[in-house]
Amino acid sequence: MALHCTKASSLNQEIMASRKSRIVNIEEVNSIGTLPPAKIHWVRAKMLEMNVNEILLVLRSEWNWTNKTPNVIVQDINNKSDKKFEFLQAADYSGWFIKRLL
Repeated sequence: MALHCTKASSLNQEIMASRKSRIVNIEEVNSIGTLPPAKIHWVRAKMLEMNVNEILLVLRSEWNWTNKTPNVIVQDINNKSDKKFEFLQAADYSGWFIKRLL
């Protein structure tokens, strides 16, 4: 049984050696900085800061959710809050407009 654990341990070490993830010290944590666990997408953050009749342009080149559009966030906020947004596609297909209605 000890032999099996040793094999597993060496395998884990090999896997970790090939990755950039690693054990770090507190100085490295402080130099990189930390964020609170509840990360929020930048589009949602901007939408929550918007005033009525403001329009946010989200460029396709800056959108990183595969096979989804910002409309996912628009629908979520429309359903879960008293703020209402309208979602429109740009005519040149460069991105999307999100307009704050209420």
